[in-house]
Amino acid sequence: MFQQLKESYGTNLPAKIQFVHLMMDIAKAYENAPEPFYPFFNSQLQNMRKLKRKNAGKLFGFGAFDPRRDGDWRLRAETALEMGFLGFKFYPAMGYLPIGNDNPEVEERVLEFFNFCIHHKPPVPVFSHCAPKVFETKQGFVENSHPRHWKNLFLKHPELAELRLCLGHAGGGIDPHKPIASYGWMAANNDQWENPEKPENYAKGVVDLCCKYHNVFCDISYVTELLGEDLIQGKAPVEILKVNLRKAMETNGSYS
Repeated sequence: MFQQLKESYGTNLPAKIQFVHLMMDIAKAYENAPEPFYPFFNSQLQNMRKLKRKNAGKLFGFGAFDPRRDGDWRLRAETALEMGFLGFKFYPAMGYLPIGNDNPEVEERVLEFFNFCIHHKPPVPVFSHCAPKVFETKQGFVENSHPRHWKNLFLKHPELAELRLCLGHAGGGIDPHKPIASYGWMAANNDQWENPEKPENYAKGVVDLCCKYHNVFCDISYVTELLGEDLIQGKAPVEILKVNLRKAMETNGSYS
């Protein structure tokens, strides 16, 4: 699969191009699910470790953290880091949140995990899905990926704002197959970009977090509208993106 991935980019790649994989631990995502053929601990981790060693200097990876797993999560996290994984994927749309979990044990485990990542030497980055387009294990769990949950976390626990956090897809674009949860980077006018009410703009929420907190970052992958030729309200998607990127750069904040 990794070889096919590299070949899919063509032959004119830079010699030093590097890839990062982001694992997901879905064993606890479904009730009464059968045991996976390759358990996450440790079959999947070992397989990806071997792949990384086979492609030294080309492939790097993140493990995964699911706060619903029982047992010694800290030992599992430390083991993954010792195996060479650089950080952890945190995927709220599988049924948990950065803050506000109904289960008190899950809530406590999440906060302990974030503190672990901050105080580890070196600090450990966390990558989290943040877009209305999502693999969700139950309808409605996509809302767990909204940036407002991270905002609420940092407001209630300011010390956790030191967490090295990357918000995947930077809020994303529009999902044409669902009622619009966010216009994202495809907001075609200022009202759609700034809208504080539903449909809230995930992308604007991501920009605000990145401008306020020095350890919050984002990537802009998988905004699939940019790959198509369809106009959005009469405008080319790439031109809409350029306008909204300028708005993002002009946002007031300590880290604009």
